[in-house]
Amino acid sequence: LLHNACPLSFPFVAALAASPVRYTAMGPRPRGKPPPILISNSFALRPPPRKMSTTSNSRRLFVAAAFTIITVLCWEWELRQMFDGNPLPYTPTPTATLPACTKESPDWPNPETIPQRKYERAAQALEVLGFIISKLDEIGGPVIPMFGSALHEYRNGTDGPCLIPDYKDKDFDIALFADHYWYITTFATEVLAKFGWEFMINERRRGLIYTTIKAVGEQEGSNFQIDIYGFLCNKTSDHIYFPWDKVTIARNSFLPVRKHKLILEGTEVVKPNRTSTIWNRPGFYMPYDPPCLLENIYGSDYMTPKSGASSQAKWGSSHGRPAYGNPKCNPTLTMFEKHELDRQLSFCSGVVPDPNE
Repeated sequence: LLHNACPLSFPFVAALAASPVRYTAMGPRPRGKPPPILISNSFALRPPPRKMSTTSNSRRLFVAAAFTIITVLCWEWELRQMFDGNPLPYTPTPTATLPACTKESPDWPNPETIPQRKYERAAQALEVLGFIISKLDEIGGPVIPMFGSALHEYRNGTDGPCLIPDYKDKDFDIALFADHYWYITTFATEVLAKFGWEFMINERRRGLIYTTIKAVGEQEGSNFQIDIYGFLCNKTSDHIYFPWDKVTIARNSFLPVRKHKLILEGTEVVKPNRTSTIWNRPGFYMPYDPPCLLENIYGSDYMTPKSGASSQAKWGSSHGRPAYGNPKCNPTLTMFEKHELDRQLSFCSGVVPDPNE
């Protein structure tokens, strides 16, 4: 009811309040005397009618009162939508009430079931990610699990307070706005000094906005690493492009990204973002509509684990199945999310290739 009535309630009440007020006479007009001239709030001179109309005035008051109540309810509803959010089809925990992620969380796997070296490297990767997340939080930039990591999180971890990496995998995939990709490369030396992890960047990777961060002395893909995918977007395109994998996705399946889970407590926070009262601690973001996005990238059977080349994010795009429009995503943004979308679009840069060319 509110969804349909709200767009009409406020203008109706405003129009009703601005409409002319007609003054009425008490009783019949005296004979032989000219009618008195009264000024109404419509700035017109008009004589009063012979009789006072109580029915129309009462009806006006009733309608005004009814629509005023609807307007107040609308304001409350919009505020709830702004801060709590109820978008479909995927609703994460409201940002202001995200639970703390601690080492005591029962979601963490038993280390005895994972090779020790991989377990240690994955734990270090989370520390490096926490550092990167807190750095980007200074400028309001999101760090977004993408591709295999988003798939694993949606399949396995949406109920727990911590984002648990896939210890069976060899990497953790994150997506960054292109400008934020260049920003994090400026503190590569700091990451190396703090964690002993290095950025693997060359000219080809720079051109395709991609890099890997791994422990010094290890081969890429041999243990556990962080893969960073920069993406291109702009306000005029309905698509987002990942140059490294040559994957194009629908913008409305991805933006606005939404804060999903907080980083592990005890992780060093560089400088909390004091400009926002909602973000209570830096954390991971997730694409706006994970099920629609993942189905577009991996196919309708995306919830079924696969292996080999067909499990790669670029498989569909390189074999005639675009990662957008299969199916089409239908976002339902709250008022807050619309503002957040505008904010995130301000981070967009680059030219998005036309997928039809």
